[in-house]
Amino acid sequence: MAIKRSMNDSIDKQSHKEATAHVIKKTKVCKTSSTSLIPKLPDANWNAMKAKIKVSNSALKKNDLNPKSAKTAKKILQKERKKESIIAKWIKASDIVAMDCEMVGVGIDGRQDALARCSIIDFDGNVLFDRTITPVEKVTDYRTRVSGIRPRSFKNAMSFSQCLKEVGALLKDKIVVGHALKNDFQALLLIHPKRQTRDTALYRPYMRYRKNGTKLLPRSLKTLAAEFLEWSIQEGEHDSVEDARAALKLYKRQQFDWEKYLQEHKVCFLAGKMPPVPSQNSDCGELKDSKSKEVEAILLDAFDTESGVKPEVRIPDTNALALMEYDA
Repeated sequence: MAIKRSMNDSIDKQSHKEATAHVIKKTKVCKTSSTSLIPKLPDANWNAMKAKIKVSNSALKKNDLNPKSAKTAKKILQKERKKESIIAKWIKASDIVAMDCEMVGVGIDGRQDALARCSIIDFDGNVLFDRTITPVEKVTDYRTRVSGIRPRSFKNAMSFSQCLKEVGALLKDKIVVGHALKNDFQALLLIHPKRQTRDTALYRPYMRYRKNGTKLLPRSLKTLAAEFLEWSIQEGEHDSVEDARAALKLYKRQQFDWEKYLQEHKVCFLAGKMPPVPSQNSDCGELKDSKSKEVEAILLDAFDTESGVKPEVRIPDTNALALMEYDA
């Protein structure tokens, strides 16, 4: 009987231990479940990151399983980022216009230029002004092959004085983009501030070297559009609206670098870094640093008859003056 009682006591102790252990486990599970049910407040950094993720994935569709559409969306995002890096945000788009003019010949031989058509567009390419203008002098050469102007084009043409008023009002306080703007302003008899002109003919990265590599020369708008934009323009008769859009597209392509260079160097013409000097012989390699500096100095002071940029006058030092007097 004593043995049975001891056995029963041991069994009761074991069952009591198991019951207590089971109760402890339940309490732990309840604690963990209660703590898991309490929602955690999101961190401020996580909220900012979620906003960025939403913006970056705005072009991607949530339930789209087509890989082609995902690739196109990524390409769109890449293009948008490239545009942001190209555009100069400190300049308002409303302050930029592009202009191009078509000329006819006047005078005895028809070599003098006279304004026949003027086109102005805004930053988005919308036409603000596009009219034919009756020249003050008699037209002796319509230059139809290039200008597209014919005698019937002047039936509903605007007078030159009215054109000056309207064009002057449109260009006031605006950045004017164009190609060889000097000719257009001469035909319009207008003087526009150089700091507000962006001439693609005088932008150094768009210019070419002479064969001997000692002078920068402008290139035609047709070659620039074909090389940088892959546009075919001026195949036959010129369209001033099309030419203005091509010049504006060339400007947009380099707007950030162009405006940043002007902002840092405070230069109004021949903006942009010079293209590398072409080597005459491929075996000779690149020029030395000293020679390249001399060539750059020559290029900076070179006189371009088409651009009308005069060279800077170099004042000789005292030693050079003494030598000049001695040689004389």
